[in-house]
Amino acid sequence: MSPSGLILYVTNLHWPEGLVLPPGGMLSTLHLGNPGLQAMLIRKAVWDEFGGFDEATDPSGEYDFDLRVMARLPVVVSKEPGAIQVMHHGAFTATAGLNHVWPCVPRIIDKVAQNTDLPPAIRQQAVEKMTRWLKQGLLRLGVMKSISRGEWANAQRVADILMREFPQSRAVRSIRWATAVSRMLPGQPLYCACAVCFENRRKNHAQSRPAVGIPGVFEVPAGIHSSSLESESAFSRVQS
Repeated sequence: MSPSGLILYVTNLHWPEGLVLPPGGMLSTLHLGNPGLQAMLIRKAVWDEFGGFDEATDPSGEYDFDLRVMARLPVVVSKEPGAIQVMHHGAFTATAGLNHVWPCVPRIIDKVAQNTDLPPAIRQQAVEKMTRWLKQGLLRLGVMKSISRGEWANAQRVADILMREFPQSRAVRSIRWATAVSRMLPGQPLYCACAVCFENRRKNHAQSRPAVGIPGVFEVPAGIHSSSLESESAFSRVQS
């Protein structure tokens, strides 16, 4: 919620309500949004068992913790309002930067890929989803934000990271080239056009993916993003 009372988003809105068996909570987090600490009740025994946040994944340690817990344990979800988070201008949670995706997200991806509690097909699905997030995050929070601030050296550095991590992507190669060229152009029109092309390719790909989920537990419609969720608050409870 904004300081003026405007509801910005509710990540739990499309979660299945009631008991969600593992790894259903993890898949809901991946496809429907992370509920966030302000919307969770966590048993101390669970916190101790999983060792709390992993500092190596900071500042996305909360997300890493949720994925690790929900990959193994069931969660109980309620749609009753339980907490409100106010997003103040300039606050840490409202000023996400490159450090929210690099290098923490590759570390989270590696941990999920090595999580033997998950079936191979679920691990692959999770890794593919977070890899797409990594690409989008590097573009938005790294390249685009740096260009908007006139930080050309940083924009080029992140474009090089994109190229190194995704060398087979034609869109990434275009972003890297456009980042270098747009530095010499007033208003960066070439870069903006290339960024729009990149986003359109991403959206078309998401819409073409079939529904994913766990038979008998829930179905998750493809193409749903947490930024589109606007309604009541919710909370979830992690149980051992």
